[in-house]
Amino acid sequence: MLSTQILKLDPLVSDTACQTRACYLIYLSRKIKTTDLSAEETNYLEACDLLTQTQSRKTDIFGLITEEKTDIDKIPATILPPTTSKTKKNTLLAKRKSEVATATLKFLQQGCNQLALLGDPEIFTYRITSFSQHIPVFPFYISAKMMLHYAAMQSIPLVVNLRRLSLQDHSYVLDGAVSLVYGFKAEAGRFIPQEAKENAEVIAIDAVSCYVKGKEDEVQGFLASPTFEAFLEAFQKEDIAALVMLCALGHPPYPPSAKPPKLTKETLPAEEAKQTMELKKEGIPLKVSLEKCSQQEIALLAAYGRHYGFFRPNVQYASLEPKTQKLTRASTCLPFFIDHVRAATAGECKATMAGLMEKQKQLKVAQEEIVQPSMKIGMTS
Repeated sequence: MLSTQILKLDPLVSDTACQTRACYLIYLSRKIKTTDLSAEETNYLEACDLLTQTQSRKTDIFGLITEEKTDIDKIPATILPPTTSKTKKNTLLAKRKSEVATATLKFLQQGCNQLALLGDPEIFTYRITSFSQHIPVFPFYISAKMMLHYAAMQSIPLVVNLRRLSLQDHSYVLDGAVSLVYGFKAEAGRFIPQEAKENAEVIAIDAVSCYVKGKEDEVQGFLASPTFEAFLEAFQKEDIAALVMLCALGHPPYPPSAKPPKLTKETLPAEEAKQTMELKKEGIPLKVSLEKCSQQEIALLAAYGRHYGFFRPNVQYASLEPKTQKLTRASTCLPFFIDHVRAATAGECKATMAGLMEKQKQLKVAQEEIVQPSMKIGMTS
């Protein structure tokens, strides 16, 4: 498998840990350029390949995910004959998911051995059981922090594929789309804007911000500028790591199907921490540590997130009704929402955002072509 092929892998494991796999895939993409992979690493890529092929994903016109699931009928006939029972197909995929999740967490724990976690991983590692297979899951806050720590230590750029949408006439339009590249600067202790070569391996963070005129007070003015230019200027002043961790804390710590370890009922006390600190004034500086996880940071993020509208109930960009397949979008301001994280190249990210802008231009032209004739008819009649 070539390095470029590795970066196209995007396995669906159902553990809400896509951010961790991006790190491992980039490591393997770099390694394969200079040396052979181990049997364990090759097996990992084969599992990722299968889980990418069997992924069934729906996206909207802005390239944002509205539904994703595993489709057992997409298993290649070279792996299992089409006549294979559903149980055997599901068992195979569950086994592969377990292998990918286990190997990814093992890799990141080794790569983040200098990152201070919140206790022994055995305490907070939940498990999803599927067809007698066990898929380990870390809390979302910790796995996101591990991604940022590893990216900083290994000089992996972060690329935010940022879409700004605004609600107009009961539908969303694309105000702008841009790829923002961030690199870790040790002297500053943070990720800062930088340039990246087209073929640079990056952690791509697909994100969206929604603006709804008249509802700016929902987010206390944070990233609620009415124009794309003003929004982008405000966005680039923020610490990207802090925004990522805000989204991480607002995300459910574990998938609903994940169960705690039998050895203890103790888990990451994120919910309790959310109540331990209130924001005393607007506009506090927010910066997160890339060296440790802490309850103090969780409390600060929670206070900041509540104040600026990140943790409002039932706030999500869009959802697909299972029965009707009707897409329902949020009609509320959404400062910053991460849709997906994956491995990619800087060039691919830039091309994707440019493609979105081109589609939006074509859509506007089509609308004008439809409207123009009717205006002429009205004037001559």
